[in-house]
Amino acid sequence: MPRLVPVGKFGTKFVLLEDLIEAHRDSLFPGMIVGKSYRFRVTRDADIEIREDEAEDLLRLIQQELRQRRFGTPVRLEVSAGMPEEMIAYLTESLNLSSEDVYVLAGPLNLPELMSLYDVNRPDLKEESFVPTLPEWRGEESIFDIVRERDLLLHHPYDSYDTVTDFINEAVDDPEVVAIKICLYRTGPTLPFLLLSFEPLRREAGHRAY
Repeated sequence: MPRLVPVGKFGTKFVLLEDLIEAHRDSLFPGMIVGKSYRFRVTRDADIEIREDEAEDLLRLIQQELRQRRFGTPVRLEVSAGMPEEMIAYLTESLNLSSEDVYVLAGPLNLPELMSLYDVNRPDLKEESFVPTLPEWRGEESIFDIVRERDLLLHHPYDSYDTVTDFINEAVDDPEVVAIKICLYRTGPTLPFLLLSFEPLRREAGHRAY
């Protein structure tokens, strides 16, 4: 369920899901006397160990490992301010954590989830969309001729990633390129790749890019 629950007919006002649950906690436990409620959040170990040489489908393996992260070892406990010490101690012990792993926070937990507010149709509250710039030299001459004369610095995301794609395409088509060493990351089958390092090896020395 979404963390922010829309209320009203215009869809521009929201309440936190935990506030909604707390307001109706008596309905969740009929016939019982319900005391106070408190919020807590558990952060788990997100390390992923993957042996690429044994993976037939690396993307699918990564997706499976990401699903398993929710069952990882707890490494941090966030609790709302006002939670009784005995309750904090119980959670800490149950999760095999120490007191140094506990963080008491005033206000809502996991604030990054509030970024979903950006999807609200209120263009008057948003900055104009940023459009990365294209370098002046793009398309005018070979990238290899340019780097032969001088170094190039691309500042992403302010410079468009299209320049990196051009670099790779030109290296593929260049008959002088005998090998391409590349570190490639993708977050989905249809998404553009994220390039960390790229090094075309040509017969003539001096052409490297990172």
